[in-house]
Amino acid sequence: MTRPHRDRLLPLCAVDPRHRYPGRFNPHPILAHHIDQGCVGYGENLCGLPVDDPMQQRVY
Repeated sequence: MTRPHRDRLLPLCAVDPRHRYPGRFNPHPILAHHIDQGCVGYGENLCGLPVDDPMQQRVY
């Protein structure tokens, strides 16, 4: 969506640590996929968990 307007828009991604298997969640493959697709940063914390929640530690 942002490719035609890269001079004005930069794609970001977000990961929900509750996505799969919360106790064993590994965000790195998901983040790597987003980076391969052109994302240049991590966007909003949209999952509703506090940033300092222990589940978020794997993401940050």
